[in-house]
Amino acid sequence: MYEHLGGLFGGPPNRYHNALYSKWAPGGWGMIITGNFQVSPYHLSLGRDIIIPSISPENLAPFKVLVSSMRGCQGFEGKGDGKNGSLCIVQLSHTGRQSPRIIGGRLGTTRRPAAPSSRRLGEDTAEGFIAKFAYALGFQIPHALEEEEVKDVIEEFLRGAKFVHEAGFDGVQLHAAHGYLISQFLSPKLNNRNDSYGDRLLLLQQIIIRIRQELPSNFIIGVKLNAGDYTAGDMTEDEAMGHIRRLCGLSLDFIEISGGNYENPLFSRLSPREAFFAPFSRKVIQEISTITQKPLILLTGGLRTPLQLSGAILNNHADLLGIGRLSILCPDLPRQLSPASFDTLEAYRHITFPDSNLHAPRWIPKLAGAGVGVAWYTVGLRSLAEGKPLDMRMGTLGSVFWMWAWIGPNRSRMFVQLMMASIIPLIVLVVMWLYRQF
Repeated sequence: MYEHLGGLFGGPPNRYHNALYSKWAPGGWGMIITGNFQVSPYHLSLGRDIIIPSISPENLAPFKVLVSSMRGCQGFEGKGDGKNGSLCIVQLSHTGRQSPRIIGGRLGTTRRPAAPSSRRLGEDTAEGFIAKFAYALGFQIPHALEEEEVKDVIEEFLRGAKFVHEAGFDGVQLHAAHGYLISQFLSPKLNNRNDSYGDRLLLLQQIIIRIRQELPSNFIIGVKLNAGDYTAGDMTEDEAMGHIRRLCGLSLDFIEISGGNYENPLFSRLSPREAFFAPFSRKVIQEISTITQKPLILLTGGLRTPLQLSGAILNNHADLLGIGRLSILCPDLPRQLSPASFDTLEAYRHITFPDSNLHAPRWIPKLAGAGVGVAWYTVGLRSLAEGKPLDMRMGTLGSVFWMWAWIGPNRSRMFVQLMMASIIPLIVLVVMWLYRQF
């Protein structure tokens, strides 16, 4: 999950990140995976990302503190024994064409966001004039990377992996989902290249190979894939399974099945009845069942009740389950579900957890709707970090406003942050109002 806790225009982890992850440290989680760590300072997502800097003792220091917080050895109050046993994984990311104007890290430069082909986000949307205007206002026409520039991207991911290994993390997850750069290369719609990277899997494959070559064999490498890319009709099932088989030959430790992107944000409107991407993950497990050394399959999305968690495992939908929103509502969920007697679906039926029940109105464009869908939980992450109770009564507009109206940790930029905290929610609310009128 994206924490939205960094300084404006990105930076290293800070006291808010440390406080947040120290809340999960004693929860009994098998792996704790961070939000986006951007490998490029010019490709931020929502402006408050963690950015991977160059390797130096000074730059490594705040990242080492974060590792300690995740392990429980140095929580927010500097306490803990470091014996939680959770693997600490960093999600390495490059947003590509989905990096927005102004808050995307390119303010004051002539840079454009990178992409496999020069296609702006939302140019094919069928949502109407206001939605097209919102996309044009928020996102630039991207720069199609030259072949040598693609190799620079590979080096950025390698540098990021080396950095987090040096900081003491156990591994990385390569973000190839949600419409980010690697996902853009995987997409038949967005990758129209005629060079070697017209092989849509090649970029991801080369990144994995380089990291495996340069780092110890026990350094964990996972990949986050987008089920939507493989199930929306853009690619045949044979092509999708071909990608999975190729990835299985690269000594990966796990593959996460997720979904959605800024144009089609499946993750913002998940079914309350079942794990949203379970059918695809089940096909993947069946496809790789005969492979001797295969990655574990991690399923995320729509897992909001203990019944769904138990059902996904018992029905062989996945080897591992990724918990996002429910981990905000219940930071020690694994410990609460640990009794050995919980071995049947029926045992989970009486357990429930609170939910915000916040849903984006249907009149909101998908671009803004995805933001509404995550805004309440983003504010919830901040409350968790600050040791405050979650506001279960906070509504749609309040969630969007308070997500953006936050000064952040960097008080030296308070004036700029106050301006951004005032302007951004205003723009979002105006776009939502205009869309409703038309």
